Amino acid sequence: MKQNIIYTVGILCFLSCSKKHDKPQAEPNVVGYWKGTYESTNPIGTIAYLFRSNGTVKQYAADNWQDSTTAEKAEGTYTRTGHKVVVQIAQPNYYTKYEGEINAAQNKQMGILSNNSGTNELVVKLEKQ
Repeated sequence: MKQNIIYTVGILCFLSCSKKHDKPQAEPNVVGYWKGTYESTNPIGTIAYLFRSNGTVKQYAADNWQDSTTAEKAEGTYTRTGHKVVVQIAQPNYYTKYEGEINAAQNKQMGILSNNSGTNELVVKLEKQ
């Protein structure tokens, strides 16, 4: 009887062990060209970001962002933690900060763009190109 109990406990312990391991989710890849709009209640303008693998970013803001040669440009840096992205553009007399989040499909971002004083916050919607 005692042996049967020991065998039963041993079998239950063996069966309760699982080899199933959850694979960690891949970090979203932000590198590439993203374009979209910034708005308050209605779209105000267009904006685009070129995220580089070295942590730098170029921001384009113009009505015709398809032609990056005529677009207003600024350089900055970005950090990514999980699905969150923070862009900081600091030029003489010009500073913006974009804080966004990449969706699960890794093809869209949505976030907030603030200006020098931090009082003018705009919603930014981007799509990866």
